Amino acid sequence: FLPDSHILNVLQFYCAEELNNQFPEGYFENGLEPIAYNYRNWNLASEGLIITFETYQVQAGAAGPQTILIPYFLLEEFIDPEGPLGYVIEQQNQENTF
Repeated sequence: FLPDSHILNVLQFYCAEELNNQFPEGYFENGLEPIAYNYRNWNLASEGLIITFETYQVQAGAAGPQTILIPYFLLEEFIDPEGPLGYVIEQQNQENTF
């Protein structure tokens, strides 16, 4: 991601919106604070960035771990075009033009 992009705030906002949709009764907000530790479990998928929250991090244990998919198009302005994720976006854009 680009330096000074405040990407953790962006991730927090999007994940909070998704968790509000999934759990209207609430979730553990401290598990979403914009610190790197809270977003340490992530994967790249063809559709977007997958954030995984461990059991008890954002919801009760019975709910298990939670995953949030953030589509790349929502992150494009924060992605460093010279970084690895920039390469993934470039490849996707090339595939979509054919």
